[in-house]
Amino acid sequence: MSNNMSVGEYLKIRRTTDTELTREQVSEQTAISYSRLEKIERGLLTANAQDVVELAELYKLPDLCNYYCSSECPIGRDPDSIISRPINTELSAIA
Repeated sequence: MSNNMSVGEYLKIRRTTDTELTREQVSEQTAISYSRLEKIERGLLTANAQDVVELAELYKLPDLCNYYCSSECPIGRDPDSIISRPINTELSAIA
């Protein structure tokens, strides 16, 4: 995992390698439309926290939330934030 990778790119990699779900299957099982998911994965639209939470639950990959928080969330990106940035740590271990 690269820290320079966008959340959308990361979500696509995790969807295709860890779950082997298609965008159609994801859109059927979440409130995220096929079009929205495609735009997020292609970097044309920014994922919001709810999108990431839904995908993390569907993919059974809680580290997606950590990746989002440390790379895109304004609180997690703030260099003066008191929030530490654990890398490659499961969400359950952070809490």
